[in-house]
Amino acid sequence: MDSSYYLVHKQQLMRDFNQTMKCAIPLLESSYGQNQAEGTVQQTRQVFEALLYKLPYIGGDDNPMTGLLIQSAYYLALYRVLKSYGKAVQEAGKISYQLTEKTFCDQSHLLVRLSGKLKFNRISMGQIKQQAERSHRHEYAADWVFDVVEGNGQAFDYGLNYSECGICKFYHEQGADELTPYVCLLEYPASQAMGTGMVRTSTLAEGAAVCDPRYKDGRVVPQAWPPNFA
Repeated sequence: MDSSYYLVHKQQLMRDFNQTMKCAIPLLESSYGQNQAEGTVQQTRQVFEALLYKLPYIGGDDNPMTGLLIQSAYYLALYRVLKSYGKAVQEAGKISYQLTEKTFCDQSHLLVRLSGKLKFNRISMGQIKQQAERSHRHEYAADWVFDVVEGNGQAFDYGLNYSECGICKFYHEQGADELTPYVCLLEYPASQAMGTGMVRTSTLAEGAAVCDPRYKDGRVVPQAWPPNFA
């Protein structure tokens, strides 16, 4: 299946988007009031729907990174609407960060933690290594490319070195490079919620040669907002 993947799954993708936007409404209301919050969500929905026609195909259901790419379109859509109101990229980044935190808070804590635990088991690690090997075949130009770094169980359990990022590529194509560093921050609240203990020293979005997340089961994740680069 080619790029029509997103259109074939459009109904489900819009349902997932609407579910996330339910969490965004109280955040937007606290900043802009009820009327503007509802209008922002409605416009964001329209922009996201249009972006489905522009998302690059990277393997669909066969590639776990497809979900990240779709979610990145949520934040790009929100940014474009806020930008049309004259809001700065940092405002969109802050709301996206808060939205990520709230999305996980509204889910079952036990289920979220279980999903994090599963990322460290033998089956999951085998799948990640296969995915890393596949990424180096460059089947899809818009995909991520990365290597797995073995951990010692002390400093970290395992790490990833990304040399190419699908979100960086997509945002660059869409003329939204300035948003990328803010969306990269969203892995911090996600990792804290799942208990995967992610730390990083560099990111592609900030101009480094590699993005180097390191994961340790149960480690406390540092608060990433406000970001140093803002």
